[in-house]
Amino acid sequence: MEGAILMSEADDFNHLGRAIEILSELQHHTVFVGALKQEGDRSIDFMQMLIGVSETGATIQPSHSKYLTIPMPVAGKRKAREIDGLFFYTTKAGKPSLARQENGKLVVYFLLAEQVRIPARHLLTNTVKRIRPHVAKIAAEEVSKVLNGTSTSWKPILNAVGEYVSIQMKRAMANASPKNAPITAANKGFNNPLIDTGAMQRSISWVVI
Repeated sequence: MEGAILMSEADDFNHLGRAIEILSELQHHTVFVGALKQEGDRSIDFMQMLIGVSETGATIQPSHSKYLTIPMPVAGKRKAREIDGLFFYTTKAGKPSLARQENGKLVVYFLLAEQVRIPARHLLTNTVKRIRPHVAKIAAEEVSKVLNGTSTSWKPILNAVGEYVSIQMKRAMANASPKNAPITAANKGFNNPLIDTGAMQRSISWVVI
């Protein structure tokens, strides 16, 4: 009996030494979460730019003309140059637009704007604040597995954190505010400012280095 107790104590000591090594190694690694996957013809850099805009907002101004063209639903995915017969028209609300005559009626295809302001939605900041306590809990649970010997690597700790944060970022995109402007919502067919094709949401992943 006494020998068995001594053996258990020795095993615990050896295991603790290995756990300390694993946790020391953990300090040399980190996990990055964000737009890390290319989606179709949209590069990772482009997806990261979109994430940045969602965080801080942006003001878009035309680079080669006086106005930006904001499509109405009737324009679909077409650009102004792809639609014949358009002419400048001031709407009843006093807004400049591009319109054309169709069957005796005036149809507005594009509203014109000298600039468009995309509001900051603080995707990253708000997500981090909201999930920080649970991230700490996940990390503690994974570290305890190292300490009790059920895990023998530092990698599951960071992978568990990365996976959770990725999921939460995607969920935050699905519930972002402020909502789209009415014309944007009408063009998209739904009112979610951070989801259009879903490419940005699908680009979210994590990497451990």
